[in-house]
Amino acid sequence: MISIPYNDIEIINKILSDNIKSGKVYAFGSRYKWTNREFSDLDLAIDINRKMSINEIENLKYNFEESNLSYRVDVIDYNNITDEFKKIIDSGKEIIYNTEGAQEIIGNKENWQEVRLGDICQINRGASPRPIQKYIADKGMPWVKISDATSSNSRYIKTTKEFIDFSGVSKSVKIDVGTLILSNSGTTGIPKIMGIEACVHDGWIIISNINKNVLKEFLYYEFLYIRNSISNLATGTVLQNLKTDIVKQFKINLPPLEEQKKIASILSSLDDKIELNNCMNKILEETAQTIFKEWFINFNFPNEEGKPYKKSGGKMIESELGEIPDGWEVTTLENISTIITKGTTPKKFTLQGINYIKVENILDNHSIDKSKLSFIDSETHNNLLKRSIIKEKDILFSIAGTLAKFAFVTNNILPANTNQAIAIIRVDSNIINPLFVFNFFLADLHKEHCFKNLQQSVQPNLSLTTIRNLKLIFPESKILKKYEDSILHIFYKIYRNIEENQKLAGIRDSILPKLMSGEIRIK
Repeated sequence: MISIPYNDIEIINKILSDNIKSGKVYAFGSRYKWTNREFSDLDLAIDINRKMSINEIENLKYNFEESNLSYRVDVIDYNNITDEFKKIIDSGKEIIYNTEGAQEIIGNKENWQEVRLGDICQINRGASPRPIQKYIADKGMPWVKISDATSSNSRYIKTTKEFIDFSGVSKSVKIDVGTLILSNSGTTGIPKIMGIEACVHDGWIIISNINKNVLKEFLYYEFLYIRNSISNLATGTVLQNLKTDIVKQFKINLPPLEEQKKIASILSSLDDKIELNNCMNKILEETAQTIFKEWFINFNFPNEEGKPYKKSGGKMIESELGEIPDGWEVTTLENISTIITKGTTPKKFTLQGINYIKVENILDNHSIDKSKLSFIDSETHNNLLKRSIIKEKDILFSIAGTLAKFAFVTNNILPANTNQAIAIIRVDSNIINPLFVFNFFLADLHKEHCFKNLQQSVQPNLSLTTIRNLKLIFPESKILKKYEDSILHIFYKIYRNIEENQKLAGIRDSILPKLMSGEIRIK
């Protein structure tokens, strides 16, 4: 699988089949390695077991140039290049076209079997010690909640927000690393693979003793594929519940094991790259936070001699936030913002159109999950909801529901709007870089103020006044400029990775139903 939009596969296959009657075509370079940008070239090497004529290669190039592809396709004759160049290609390539056996076969599911889930694996519920609050502890056994699954787009659960003490473990169900689980309460049908040993409550179904002819990773993607269908069978008016008997009786189409492996390999390669980018971003974010804390909490930014300011005896003055460097001030978020507002609920949603962001779209890594967005039409966006039109570099901050989740808006999520559960903070770039405020939130310097000023109602919420009155330090402009110079490249990498992840997730989500249904077959 190479890094191209799914809709382009048909175009490329048609051009190759019209021009290549015998032989193979290799993809190599950045789109093979998944290191490409949106408009990076697609590099193809044509191997027809002889040198191509000038007309053959020029016709192929012309057909690609005249196609609707949004990027250039570079074509080379594999049998008319140096041995050194061949070695480079051979070190990283993938056959994308082969006249001896097409990579993709449409339809033809004669080897697939219809099976009940209960016939290929054991399906049991977790268990909860009650009352649960008696067993919640600061440390102990990780306790998996549904929110641990919804707050991340990873395949794996590697951390939990809560723990239970070891007296509660015997009253729950402990599961091992690698166990496949499925949410069956509240937000139903979410599959996850355990990356840690943990306990699960009765809002989870545990998939175990999987048949030897069924690949666990394939089953994970099968659950993603059938999620809507199986969730529609959940019962309950207030809290949806998916009974184990329903899951056991649910039928799926199961390909042969070798085909399961190939399907899982294609989808896993996309998810592996997403996981890698997430790991890189965690390291980059920690680096940015180290710089921020050293400069603006410990006040050891480099002085004029390049030495740590406070450690070197830099003058400190008293302020309402404690000691701060001489020449610095305390301000409010309102004073450094052009607007702090919130959204509105539209009268209707549409199937496509303007992105409409809700609290659940903001992930724990402070990115926005594009795969679960709602949509509104342009008229609603520009008129009824014009107050909450989101712009690049805005900071979104949840003020109802799950409080204090936040994200930095990049151009690839726009155009977008939001509802009344999210505050839009538009920092004045002429006064201070919005990334400074974003790092202020990353350092959790807002939490004490916010949770001290919670408004209690049916569900706790934060007022816009509370957000506007949030106090923060305001450094001297020369220090801010030095800080900006030191962190911009870090955040450039972070948001480049986020953008790539959104593209990879889009590709995965477009090919997953075609692979799992057998519309696309892999030989």
